[in-house]
Amino acid sequence: MADVSLVIPSRRGGPSLVETVAAFAQEGGAALEIVVPECVPDGSAARIMERWPAVRVLHFTEPRTIPELRAAGLDAATAPIVAMTADACAPAPGWLEALRRAHAAGADAVGGAVENGSTARLIDWAVFFCEYGRFMAPLAPAPADDLPGQNVSYVRAALAPIADLIRQGTWEPLWHWQLAERGARLTRDGTRVVILTKRYTFTGFVRERFAFGRSFAAQRTAGAAAVTRALYAAGCVALPVVVLFRLGRDLLPKRRCYGRLLSSVPYLIAFACVWAAGEAVGYLAGAGANTVD
Repeated sequence: MADVSLVIPSRRGGPSLVETVAAFAQEGGAALEIVVPECVPDGSAARIMERWPAVRVLHFTEPRTIPELRAAGLDAATAPIVAMTADACAPAPGWLEALRRAHAAGADAVGGAVENGSTARLIDWAVFFCEYGRFMAPLAPAPADDLPGQNVSYVRAALAPIADLIRQGTWEPLWHWQLAERGARLTRDGTRVVILTKRYTFTGFVRERFAFGRSFAAQRTAGAAAVTRALYAAGCVALPVVVLFRLGRDLLPKRRCYGRLLSSVPYLIAFACVWAAGEAVGYLAGAGANTVD
């Protein structure tokens, strides 16, 4: 029986999802239960089930957000440890063993490193720096509650106190903040690596970035008074500077990819401004339609 379940939610499907399942199936074998919650009408589910009969595919005919798909996958998973990744990801050798080692040491939630596998185009580097650069090796041990959704795992029992939060379709940073507040042990492990091979367009990522910022802000202040939400929105004026400062703080000490990072600065400025705009709208007007893939 598998001692680890892996949830791979997908709104895109296609070859990237099939390749992700193939990579993790090869890494884990029978010791890894793979659950694929998806809402893609392209036949990806049939191809996966035909090639890997042991993979549990949860097909939804109606659109679902990534957090909603994650919640469905968690409900379906059966192993005592549940990991999360995304399509267009692949594990580096030793991923499963590193996961087990970290949880055997007593961690309730563990985030691993993320490396860029799409290295030919500057836009892919810029998106990687923006979204995942702080998780590339060497991976700093703190902040322990900032864990990547593409390479994170949990002891199932530790998630029980936040089950309602998960079922509400919230983004994983809110899970991690709540777990930390409740005294759970969250850690980072740089020896456990996934490689991201997703490719982007500027327009597509800007649209996704705005939607994510808006959705996150709405969830963060759900139930808050209007004046509180207005104050959060006003603070978004300074948010691009804060975002860029954090990127520099997290990326420069790694002493890697300086040329690519410098070339990406115009993109990163645009991404920071779009995120701030999305948050401001989310605080004032709610989440809107969630189109984040």
